[in-house]
Amino acid sequence: MSENDNDRMRELTYRLMRMAPPAPPFPEEPMTQLTPTPPTNRRPAVAWAFIAAAVVLVAIGVPAWLMRARQGEVVATTTASTSAPAPSTSMAPVTTSPVTSEPDTSSPTGTLDLSGLNWVRTDLGLQGVVGSDGRSVIDHSVPAVNYKYVAWDGGEGLVLLNEAGELRWVRPEADVDVPADVLDGEVATIDDVVLIDGRPVAALRSWTGETAWVDLESGDEVTGDPLRVDHFDDLGLQLGGQGRLVRIEFPENVDAERDETGALVWPFDLPELVVMRADGTELARIELGSQDQPWARLHDFDGRRVIASVEPLEPAFPPTTVYVIDLECADCTEVVELPGADTLDLVGILESSGPVIDDLDL
Repeated sequence: MSENDNDRMRELTYRLMRMAPPAPPFPEEPMTQLTPTPPTNRRPAVAWAFIAAAVVLVAIGVPAWLMRARQGEVVATTTASTSAPAPSTSMAPVTTSPVTSEPDTSSPTGTLDLSGLNWVRTDLGLQGVVGSDGRSVIDHSVPAVNYKYVAWDGGEGLVLLNEAGELRWVRPEADVDVPADVLDGEVATIDDVVLIDGRPVAALRSWTGETAWVDLESGDEVTGDPLRVDHFDDLGLQLGGQGRLVRIEFPENVDAERDETGALVWPFDLPELVVMRADGTELARIELGSQDQPWARLHDFDGRRVIASVEPLEPAFPPTTVYVIDLECADCTEVVELPGADTLDLVGILESSGPVIDDLDL
């Protein structure tokens, strides 16, 4: 198979692996071996009655006490295991957003308020949407797949996608379900929401890379804008805004060394974020990833800010490093470390005020 075929097969494999829910905890307890004892002298019937009553009370009380203790132990273990990894501090010119498992709950969960947010992200562990300031934005069922399930609607709301391919448009004044009878029911991700003729339209994509556009107000399938959202080469996603386009270009690595399993042996070429004008004029190339995180994904782009992430090829739910990049500011890159299977989407648009930095280095 060609390198592109290998990449497609690998991506499909990871999608299937990520769709499988994690196994629930099954704590193993050591088995207790009972040693038989010789029979004792017979006791009067009254004594046996008292002994039988005591045994019944112990048999009821001890398991109940153990169950309460076990529940306390499980809760404590879950809380400890969901704590986020420490933010990366290896890059001096960037800022790092800590990711905590207990977001600020000063505003009620389920009340949508996007004020003051730069981006929102899905959280697999919390099954919700969390803001860039750490606060819980809204509950949302998030499947364990590295695809986007939330997008800003261009105003004060969010468009949420669930694993059944159903859309929900949430705004402060309304919360409605949007029929999305497209892509033969195989909607895998929501790439973006853009305005077409003044109406918000969601760009949806199937597992095989086909794109369909749905008018959020009517639920009808409409003609989209490929200069804003386009899927290319069965592997990459191209996003546009403010007359600029960004895409991730994956290397062929045809001359790279491979081990006996076919895996690449370092050194090898890494993906690049390509920035260009709408006419195809290239403005910048930014290398993404590392030896340990050679796979890249494009999350969102508003014409100036771009969200891209890198991750290892293994395991199925790898730790992910997300970059929120300002293409016009060398020292404004924000780094977010995530435990995996979470995606980000920009809130608001940062208008362009200058040229793209052509030698921006992460």
